[in-house]
Amino acid sequence: MTVYYKQSPESLLRQQIAAQKAIRNGAGGMQGALVTIEPGTGLVRAMVGGTDWQKSQFNRATQALRSPGSTFKLFTYTAALKYGMKPEDHISARERCYLEGWPPQRFCIPGVAGDLSLVEAITRSVNPAAIALAEKVGYPRVIGVARDLGITGPIGDYPAMVLGANEKTMLEMVAAYAAVNNRGVWAKPLPFEEIYGPDGGLIWSRRVDGPKPHRAIDSDIADTMMWMLQSVVRNGTGYAATLPDRPAAGKTGTAEGARDLWFIGSIPQLTTAVWLGYDENIKTHSSSAQAAATWGAYMAKVVKELPVQQFPPKPTLTGRFQPYVPPRRKPVREESPRPKHGIADPVMSLLYQQSLKKQA
Repeated sequence: MTVYYKQSPESLLRQQIAAQKAIRNGAGGMQGALVTIEPGTGLVRAMVGGTDWQKSQFNRATQALRSPGSTFKLFTYTAALKYGMKPEDHISARERCYLEGWPPQRFCIPGVAGDLSLVEAITRSVNPAAIALAEKVGYPRVIGVARDLGITGPIGDYPAMVLGANEKTMLEMVAAYAAVNNRGVWAKPLPFEEIYGPDGGLIWSRRVDGPKPHRAIDSDIADTMMWMLQSVVRNGTGYAATLPDRPAAGKTGTAEGARDLWFIGSIPQLTTAVWLGYDENIKTHSSSAQAAATWGAYMAKVVKELPVQQFPPKPTLTGRFQPYVPPRRKPVREESPRPKHGIADPVMSLLYQQSLKKQA
């Protein structure tokens, strides 16, 4: 069980200064943001919204909607565990190809030969394996897990969703990862512990007046997911976030064209998200390893004031996989003839209907 230590105001100030320095140094000419929260309480312990407050007051940690890249895979793998799969189960990691747009164009997501275990696939962040897993588990289930872990806004039921196509805020994403770190209990991020009035009287208290945490996923599922995320740091894409004296867990994320660089990582006491990129949404010509290294540089200073703790041990999951069965849809009554080969594009469909009227 995680034990939380109350940090002094001086300790929190040092943590905030370390966060600002890490983002200034790690961004390297880009913009950057960072959020640290305490998983059990949701308290925000450090926040940096940009590299220079004097030049820009826009808070990229709470206001910016950015593609989370592969950090969004958390919800696919958590859903797989929830519905009966295990880290040792295998999934196809081969190239996957799809048709998109009108006229349809073929695009492919490069993969690797053969199958990979779930833990290998997330450790190496193999994109087609994550998509194959989401298709096997069912997109609605993946979306349901994301909702349970506090993700709001649009989430599409298509392959690109798995890779972070739907833009989200850092605060939502870090809270989701913190819930997994908190053994499946989600807590709303909060900036204050208590608020006092000018006369010194207590106006608001998180413990009494704040929103209550709720269980989002079972503890065994959360603990297994944290075990898998530790593998990402020990052996995979998050290696740059390794801490020398204690375990760390997390996930890298790189949006299309490397326009967004993420690392969301945890020690048992804290969960921190780092984002690097440009406000103009241009290519960074870097990788998420830069975000992971920035996280590591920041946490190396923070942990000096925190005792070493271990994540819960890997549980033994005993469930059996439950295949997804799509709900039955009622047949739709057609009001007009359809083209022989089908027209998916709405504009082309409208032109087709108009042509039928002219022929009549």
